Amino acid sequence: MRHASVRSHLIGTVRRHPSFENQGFPAEKQLLSHDMSPCFVNIQPVHDDTATNTMSSAKRLAERARKARGEGDPRQARKRHKGEKSDGIRDAPPPGIAERVLAAERRMSHRLSHDLWYEDPIACTYNPLVYASEAHEWYTKKFANSRKEILLVGLNPEPLGMGQTGIPFGDISVVRDWMGLPETVSIKKPENEHPKRPVTGLEEPLTDTSGHRLWNEWARATHGENPEAFFERFFVYTYCPLMFLRKSGKLISPNMIHPYERLKVSEICDEALRAVVAALRPRMVVGIGGWPMERSRFALKDFVKKGMVIGSLMHPNPSSSLANPGWAEKTKKRVQELIAEMMATEDVWVNTRSGKRVRD
Repeated sequence: MRHASVRSHLIGTVRRHPSFENQGFPAEKQLLSHDMSPCFVNIQPVHDDTATNTMSSAKRLAERARKARGEGDPRQARKRHKGEKSDGIRDAPPPGIAERVLAAERRMSHRLSHDLWYEDPIACTYNPLVYASEAHEWYTKKFANSRKEILLVGLNPEPLGMGQTGIPFGDISVVRDWMGLPETVSIKKPENEHPKRPVTGLEEPLTDTSGHRLWNEWARATHGENPEAFFERFFVYTYCPLMFLRKSGKLISPNMIHPYERLKVSEICDEALRAVVAALRPRMVVGIGGWPMERSRFALKDFVKKGMVIGSLMHPNPSSSLANPGWAEKTKKRVQELIAEMMATEDVWVNTRSGKRVRD
């Protein structure tokens, strides 16, 4: 009788004990040892397999949901947040300046090529950021890897320049002999190549006069044979990477396309320009030609409020009557004027948080 009373007392205690219920061990399934000696009672809780399987299934479902959303293990995320190693691998460093420029250009290139539909008179478009991506990335990674004082903005590719090499105003002899573009760089063909506008890459025998003037007669002439001396202060960027062609093969300038298309193209290119300026942080943006200057002034209004200077240079196109007589000398003089203007406004950059004008 004494053993029976002890057994009843223990069962009642087990049923009421919260630790068993919280751990998923129903008190009704607890087994008491048949050895009911007064001095020793062996209580052996039995694990509830149903509860365990349910918890495991829930964990597996949660893990699948995280993977479907592209999320990682939250425990690893907490480690990364604390600056600890995650599975022995350190987090990747933030993207550098050149990577940020390339990322902005890739977004712009994709949207211009896939999100817009171009109507007549545009028969086809060339996108050198796609078929000459290797050369363009080489140029950007080599020369846009630091902050610049002056950003030069061209309008769009020309057939014998960027249209062949993927580099702004990229005359073959300049990018190969002065910049040092490796001949092993692959330049492919555009998807819808126009028979009158073939892309032959570094094998193109003709000279891009605009690019020859910009790079050889000005940049190379004023900074010597080392291109790093020029790119230490300057970087040349193309506002719109598309080359628009008529059925005849004649070029259409981006500012001459259909007004609706021009508006959409400008919105996309303006956004990319702002991202590039945020990465390079120039004190001055200079449009090579009137329309790049106008777009820069419109797109960079917030930067202008902080003291950025917007200027322009004559385009080196040989068809321009103003540019033909002594373009290089006029450009050297104009650049000096722009630099003087930039230096005069050097200390008026605005701290947007405090509203005070401070020296950057």
